[in-house]
Amino acid sequence: MAQEEQERFAEIERNILETFKLPMEATKVAEVTELAEVAQSAEKLGSQRVIEPFSPMLKGHLPALMEKTLKLGKDARDADVKFLSTLSALASLMKNVQFFYDNHWYYPTLMLIVTGGPASGKSAARVCRFVVKGVHEEKMRETLREYEAQIKEGKTQEQLKTLIKRRGHIIPPDSTVAALMRFLADNDGCGLLETPEIDNIVNSIRSEYGNYSTILRMAFEHQPIEVARASDPRPTVVEKPRFCIVFAGTPEQVRSLIQNAENGLFSRMMYYLLPSNYDYIVNLSEDEPGYARRCEEEEFQAIGDTFYSLWLGVKDIDRIQIHFPRVLRERLQRVMQVMQDACVATKDEGIIATLHRLGPYTFRIATALTFIRNLENNTVQPHMECDFCDFDNALIIVKTLLLHCMKLYGGIVKAASATSLNLRAVGLRADQQELFDALPETFSKKEFAEASNKLELNIRTSEGWLGQWKENNIVKEIGYAKYKKVK
Repeated sequence: MAQEEQERFAEIERNILETFKLPMEATKVAEVTELAEVAQSAEKLGSQRVIEPFSPMLKGHLPALMEKTLKLGKDARDADVKFLSTLSALASLMKNVQFFYDNHWYYPTLMLIVTGGPASGKSAARVCRFVVKGVHEEKMRETLREYEAQIKEGKTQEQLKTLIKRRGHIIPPDSTVAALMRFLADNDGCGLLETPEIDNIVNSIRSEYGNYSTILRMAFEHQPIEVARASDPRPTVVEKPRFCIVFAGTPEQVRSLIQNAENGLFSRMMYYLLPSNYDYIVNLSEDEPGYARRCEEEEFQAIGDTFYSLWLGVKDIDRIQIHFPRVLRERLQRVMQVMQDACVATKDEGIIATLHRLGPYTFRIATALTFIRNLENNTVQPHMECDFCDFDNALIIVKTLLLHCMKLYGGIVKAASATSLNLRAVGLRADQQELFDALPETFSKKEFAEASNKLELNIRTSEGWLGQWKENNIVKEIGYAKYKKVK
């Protein structure tokens, strides 16, 4: 078995070398200095060849629950998305599982964005919600039982606000910062933040003066988060945020969420970019003998329920630590060096920051898979070694995720570059730039006024700027009191 595993890693390493060698050599020749050139270089690196799905290379090497996830995919890319979404959902339940990386203890939390154009299949990411549906409903029933018990004891509604913990697992995406913090505080910092429409999150971030984005960034490192409000003398504190993220949306929505690649949020996310599919597909096998009429929701909820029932048997273990032997850390070093050499050729720190965070993501994915494997085999112990096969699986996934990130990165940098060039042409002052950046890609007159008020600008002055922007083709009017930024 050891020999087979070594041969598999050698094949993975060769694949990574072949993937990144040509783009690396091509981009080292030219000096890349301007932002637009950086975008072109990064995009070339990510799109040098068709990005192949990773699921075919994982089949036969996964824990049983994750093998089942692949079988539920309509095709290889659909299987990729469902695999990542399911793993993110299961990882959100692993609140007592840890690994040591770069002198810090981490949890196997994952932050995923699935993006694509019309009919691309990005809705497959929604299966994560089905995976934790049973857990979420059980926790909500606990809250209801506690609420009813307190009511019988004669507690007032005002008292109940502080006495009752709002248990659950699926975090509402349109929550305010106060509601998000309360949810995390009541659930040990755990949960799944999921939305099929990134605009829900974008609206929350804009309405909270950037605090929402800060929470997402700090959660990646499990840093303590503290939020105070003038209306409440007691700050809300989440010591160890361990929630997972699964967002889905169009590339335009992603650019609204992350308006530039220097935003720390960009490098903290995993990305999977789907091509549009214009084939109309009807399931023609429903009338065949033996066809199982079980809907997707039931299939993925069964996966989540099976995992949770097994996890209940080990939930009382305070800390389950997954250790990575030296040979695995050396493998990561070798593979990451190859990918970093290719990224350095783009001359841009945004891509390199993303690559560096794919290091801990490799450990997170491997940790989650190793824990699931041991859970299935009833071999969970407080101290376990990472399964070599699962580490190889993580390397395959991370290599693919980096290519998707590079392709998306080029688009985000290009958009930022085009916007910056337009603004410089008009000679906007810093306050105009700040207002422009605070606006979404499309906005109404009301949203424009709200953004001006938040920045404490005189509304008549800012409306004058809007007129200048229209004259210089920085924005255009697309309807009554509706505007869009011009790329």
